[in-house]
Amino acid sequence: MNKTYQNNRVLITAMSMAIAMTLGACNRDGAADATADTTAPSATTEPMTPEPMPATEPAAPAMGGMDSKMAMMDKNSDGMVSMEENDMSSSSMFTSTDGDKDGMVSMAEMETGMKAMGDDMSAASMIKMMDKNGDGMVSADEHVAGASAMFKKMDADGNGSMTASEMQAGHDMMMKDGM
Repeated sequence: MNKTYQNNRVLITAMSMAIAMTLGACNRDGAADATADTTAPSATTEPMTPEPMPATEPAAPAMGGMDSKMAMMDKNSDGMVSMEENDMSSSSMFTSTDGDKDGMVSMAEMETGMKAMGDDMSAASMIKMMDKNGDGMVSADEHVAGASAMFKKMDADGNGSMTASEMQAGHDMMMKDGM
């Protein structure tokens, strides 16, 4: 397999991982909900009156399917994902994957993140493709750079936006390559 072809596979894998991990975040910025009440109600003898449900933001699309990934990344709902939208999604995915919040994604964190999104791609290939300084880990900067490079490869017409068909074609190529 030639090196360019393998690099394209790894770039597509990185993009798919960014998309899927973003979908799996607790909320859109990847942070846990600190406002949740974790205390149990006290026992009472009087019946409780149900409180009205608070208005909530619509749930993120369920994992799976290119349509839901596209919808999650397409922040302005124009039917395309811009480089800016891609970068935002990539940053969110990195935050979600960095389990110990040390600013680096280790091989174990990458494997955990990929399993969480139901992805059977190689975490080792992903790390190898993104890890530019060779330390065996991926920094936030390395991750964004890798996802940006992958975006550019998937943007087949080079117009700076990725359509659903371009995303699907990139995903299909990645799966064909067996990542």
